[in-house]
Amino acid sequence: MADLRSAFGSRRGEGRLQVHLGNLTLTAAAPRATSDEVRAVAMRQREQLDAFMVSRRELDAEQLDLAPRVIRLAVEGAVRMGVTLKETAPGAVVQAVGEELVDRFGEATVSARGIWFVFSRRGREFVLEGPGPAIGFRIPEGAPVAAFSSGTRPEPLAGHADAVGLVADACAILEPAAEAAAGMLRKVSDVPRALDYLRGIAGIRGAVLVGGPAVAVFGGIRIDAA
Repeated sequence: MADLRSAFGSRRGEGRLQVHLGNLTLTAAAPRATSDEVRAVAMRQREQLDAFMVSRRELDAEQLDLAPRVIRLAVEGAVRMGVTLKETAPGAVVQAVGEELVDRFGEATVSARGIWFVFSRRGREFVLEGPGPAIGFRIPEGAPVAAFSSGTRPEPLAGHADAVGLVADACAILEPAAEAAAGMLRKVSDVPRALDYLRGIAGIRGAVLVGGPAVAVFGGIRIDAA
């Protein structure tokens, strides 16, 4: 099992590094990567996205295909969720940093604002612990996982959700999806409706919602015993 305390620095030669990227604090680890290497990757990805957002350029399909990966992730997530780039930017940065670290060092764990990108060459169970119930899911061997856990987010979600956990195919959609689902939870009877909303989002592979005594789950995710 891996949990929030051991998710970083769990293997020899892999250290945990926090990088402050403006209003986004990113935590990352990759085997054999130095702090300077991780910091350089994180800063470059954030700077590319910030420059694009400041320019307010509109890209056609051909231009988007040629854009840096972090920009494509943010734009595609915003289109999919019907939100602004500001809302998909944190997840896009997490995934773009994670993918570059995987390309260079073979494995990586990256997180920010409750959004997680995890790639492991060995399949393993992963548990994210924080205030409220722990969220557990399976990391398949040699495949990236994008996940969200409200218990590892610096501020609570809106609504009356005690815990929201998601597994998806892209990090950029995670926070907007979690925010929207949590905002639906005003009473216990809202939990099934919020779960149905998450089922309907392309790319969401699993979800768990906890609101008071009500728990709803689908896909490869679960409430895990702390």
